[in-house]
Amino acid sequence: MGDSPLIGCGTYADARGAASATGDGEAIIRVVLAARAVDALEKASEPAAAAGAALARMQALTGGTGGLILLDATGRAGLAHTTPFMAVARRGGMA
Repeated sequence: MGDSPLIGCGTYADARGAASATGDGEAIIRVVLAARAVDALEKASEPAAAAGAALARMQALTGGTGGLILLDATGRAGLAHTTPFMAVARRGGMA
């Protein structure tokens, strides 16, 4: 997953967590969405909240829509999307 093959944009990981994004590629690139989502893990109590915050920021700055899957350093997963057209499937453990 990840329509923007630029590290930090469509995909990113460091010691704090990992993210993969899809959606409006130009908007994702402009805000470096995946890295921003991992950054948001520091302020959010749950990965889903961090993903939602990163997407809200992208939408406010660019008008772009998309979705994120985000894992924190402990393996907790969260997802968020700003479009009704993002299909989501999961198997256990995702918030």
